[in-house]
Amino acid sequence: MAVEPAVAAHPLSGPGEFRTAPSTDRGSMHPAVAAANTLRSVHRTGQIPDYEDILTQGYGRLLKPGDVAIDVGCHAGRHLEHFVDLVGPEGHVHAFEPIPFLMENLRARFGALPEVTLHPCALSAEAGETDFTVASALGESGLRPRHFSQPTVTARTIRVRVETLDAVLGAVPAVAFLKLDIEGGDLDCLAGGQRLLARCRPFVSIEYGWAGYSVYGHSQRSLFDAATAAGYVCADLIGNLVEDLPTWLQVSDTVTWDFFLVPLERRAEWSAAFAHD
Repeated sequence: MAVEPAVAAHPLSGPGEFRTAPSTDRGSMHPAVAAANTLRSVHRTGQIPDYEDILTQGYGRLLKPGDVAIDVGCHAGRHLEHFVDLVGPEGHVHAFEPIPFLMENLRARFGALPEVTLHPCALSAEAGETDFTVASALGESGLRPRHFSQPTVTARTIRVRVETLDAVLGAVPAVAFLKLDIEGGDLDCLAGGQRLLARCRPFVSIEYGWAGYSVYGHSQRSLFDAATAAGYVCADLIGNLVEDLPTWLQVSDTVTWDFFLVPLERRAEWSAAFAHD
């Protein structure tokens, strides 16, 4: 979840501590660095923003009626509900969730809607069947056991079907938005959707924090490098573009783990959507 750096130990800081995003010249501080440090100060007062709500406000600036959205790691359907409202009956939402009882709940809530397709599987770089870790803190479940936020979190293993984005949605002509929240497996999911990304050029939201990505062998800069290779630029949760690696290394793993990926050719569109009212 977006607030976990507040409660989990970070390899660059002590248990329960935040890493301050450094700057040698505060007068020219990058806005994403300034935002990260401001949020850190808020956390230290004991007030934790609802980052899922901030994410909702972000993609609410991007999606419109008739669009197609993809929700990977649908969980209880919090974002799926918003996607359905935003794209309307003339749009469509594809939702992926591998945990059986969560999928059953999603079927009960959304299964009758023609604008929603529910996919009871996980997504990764390759298709098949594999073990899946179901954590007692359900939001920390994934294809690999991640570093849990609390020592009291327990886990069990189930078998799940795994597909790739390109295999499942290869015939979808257009995708406006792709949301990823799969506890470290996000880059593998993107690797399995390279053709979709190249064809549709959607905006992407992604959770990327050390507790998840590290168990997949990734590093802090792996997302930045993968985005660059795909013709994307990273952005923070409030819309600041992060176009250089030194700034990315300052803002990632600082407070929130939620970020956006923006197609290079759509930067002007992105900036207009996030312009101050």
